[in-house]
Amino acid sequence: MTDKFSIYFFELRKLKKSQKGKPVEDWLNLINAEKKEDLMALEMSTKIPEVKDVIVKVRELSSDEKLRRLAFYREKRLHDEANAINGSRREGIKIGRAEGEKIGRVEGEKIGRVEGEKIGRVEGEKIGRVEGEKIGRAEGKLEIAKNMILENLPFDLISRATKLNISEIESLASSLSLNC
Repeated sequence: MTDKFSIYFFELRKLKKSQKGKPVEDWLNLINAEKKEDLMALEMSTKIPEVKDVIVKVRELSSDEKLRRLAFYREKRLHDEANAINGSRREGIKIGRAEGEKIGRVEGEKIGRVEGEKIGRVEGEKIGRVEGEKIGRAEGKLEIAKNMILENLPFDLISRATKLNISEIESLASSLSLNC
């Protein structure tokens, strides 16, 4: 990065056990040691006094039953806390998603209702207009037929002019004679 600062990344899994003698590799082998044999081999091969001191300290701590138990319970507590936090996080996400869906559903229903009412109103007006025009035409035909009956025109002429059948014209004529 600069001549005063550098960053190195080490992949411990790829560290070769055979590389000995370099201080960085001895420290990495110490970090990577999993068994007592690994520590013993490193203690014999390293020339770095600090690495040897750490190995002695690890051995002392490992032999103390009380410290091992405390370390075990500390590690267990940390795992339990992490699991609790992760579980709470998942539960929070689940609750948040449910609440969001509920709110979204309510909002969607409101919007849908408003949109549905608009569409329904427009469709209803169209249907009403068509139905009204049909009724108006039918009433207009009846009014024309009524006027033609009052003028004593023949029923077949009235039928051709209004597209009403003869029985409808006869029924209309009889209702007019009752009203007069």
